[in-house]
Amino acid sequence: MFLKQSTAVDVLIGPFVDLTDAATAETGESPTVKLSKNGQTLAAKNDVTVPVHDADGYYNCELDATDTNTVGQLTLTVAASANALPVRHQFQVVEESVYDNFYAAAAVGPLTAAQVNTEADTALTDYDPPTRAELTSDIAGLNDIDAAAVNAEVVDVLKTDTVTEQSQGAPPAAPTMQQILSYMYTEYVRNKVVVDTNTANQKQVFADDGSTILYEKDLTNASNITTIAEATTGA
Repeated sequence: MFLKQSTAVDVLIGPFVDLTDAATAETGESPTVKLSKNGQTLAAKNDVTVPVHDADGYYNCELDATDTNTVGQLTLTVAASANALPVRHQFQVVEESVYDNFYAAAAVGPLTAAQVNTEADTALTDYDPPTRAELTSDIAGLNDIDAAAVNAEVVDVLKTDTVTEQSQGAPPAAPTMQQILSYMYTEYVRNKVVVDTNTANQKQVFADDGSTILYEKDLTNASNITTIAEATTGA
């Protein structure tokens, strides 16, 4: 039996039959219903209404939107009582749209083979493939780059977009253009730079905070010639 997801529904459960002869209908039960969603732990149904006897050992059981909120298998069980054998039912909960397509008023339902063929024939008849000229025009349109739009993007990159400061470490041997510009701006334009020819014999380039050394270069002096070594990390 299919049930609509997250929708209250009444289901008829049973039959509840005598524990001894497995035939006589039990009409005085107050079933405690448990549910398992997709094989998970059995738990009492959320709807607190106790099922009531309808006829011939069958009981009307109310399920609420929480009881049916999970798509997949829904197992309903009632354990054996002092008088009746256990009862078990299996339901399949499906999404609202799927249920309505099959069971709602004026539902379309599954298409027959003939209907599928008819739909396919209609689609093929209505299909109007583009001409060579139309395809050529469309492709030309894709290649028609708006110079003003390109210019606006370039201006945006040059005048608006920003980049973050380089992290601490030696500059890479194969930097991107962004890195090249960033290192030049950091070392020669904006940030603090210390040239120590007394103790450390280093040129140190600092981060924006003024205390973290991003990278440094060793200095050596021989015969009045100062050599600035390749940059290493300031860590």
